[in-house]
Amino acid sequence: TVTFSSMADKASHQKAATELVKLTKVSQLVDQMYNYAERLVKTNLTRMRVPKEMQPIVDKHSKKMIATLKADIVWDKLKKQYIDIYVKEYTEAEINDLIKFYKSPLGQKLLSKTPEVSKQSQAVGQNQMKLVMPKVQAISKSMITELRKQHAKLQAAKAKKSKDSKTDKDEKDKVVKKEVKDKTAKKEKDEQKA
Repeated sequence: TVTFSSMADKASHQKAATELVKLTKVSQLVDQMYNYAERLVKTNLTRMRVPKEMQPIVDKHSKKMIATLKADIVWDKLKKQYIDIYVKEYTEAEINDLIKFYKSPLGQKLLSKTPEVSKQSQAVGQNQMKLVMPKVQAISKSMITELRKQHAKLQAAKAKKSKDSKTDKDEKDKVVKKEVKDKTAKKEKDEQKA
């Protein structure tokens, strides 16, 4: 049963979450998501390296893709979903505590510094990947070499088994032919005696 009190509590919780989302500038995350998606589309289309005469087709579809991103990755379409996440994950009291924190000087500093901290953190991660990737690629190359060698061994073993199987069959055929020949010869001999 939904009571007036529970409806008021939910509305109050939603209002607090809305204030927190606004205060923490979550809408900027959506802008960043759009910018990233747009760059990704453009990068992937550039990598296609289509012949010059086909470029107008790529350009036409590129514009459609970017228009779709622009229409669908917008704060107005995502705001309620973000607010619902905060309502689900935090009690109203926790949201109010977060609001107090983000309104404090330290909270404001955290908000203002987070983009730069994120940017620098991302750079650290990217630099580390640049150091690690050659090692990962070397291991991958080694694995491919080993897989090729193992594949060749398996193919050779399969061919040998097939050859051995054929040799065994040929031997059996010789034995059977000899037995048939011997029986036929004996039968002919027995018939001559009779």
